[in-house]
Amino acid sequence: MRDSYLVSRVPGALQAQVALPLSGVTLGALIVAVATLLIPLAGGLTPSRCRLIGGIWLVLTVFFEFFFGRVVMGHPWAKLLEAYDPRGGNLWVAVLLVIAAAPYLAARLRGLV
Repeated sequence: MRDSYLVSRVPGALQAQVALPLSGVTLGALIVAVATLLIPLAGGLTPSRCRLIGGIWLVLTVFFEFFFGRVVMGHPWAKLLEAYDPRGGNLWVAVLLVIAAAPYLAARLRGLV
């Protein structure tokens, strides 16, 4: 979405400053929205269970990112690690924190914990 929509509409010099952070914020909001819709399906929620679910989501996301990026796409480690440097405007670390917190936030928003 970032490449096909956001980057194409932002002038070249501003792409990293606008499109990259905006895509991170959008992704984080979508994660919380989907978690809020689906969290009742988890059943038997407690704060610690929500944190466990978030931790599992975090581990699976990072594993998928590195497995797919390295094995399937063939990217070098340096390219994969670029996403973890927020100085270039990449909010991936913040998105990972949202992924970890989303089950608990969603359960709180729905009044389940």
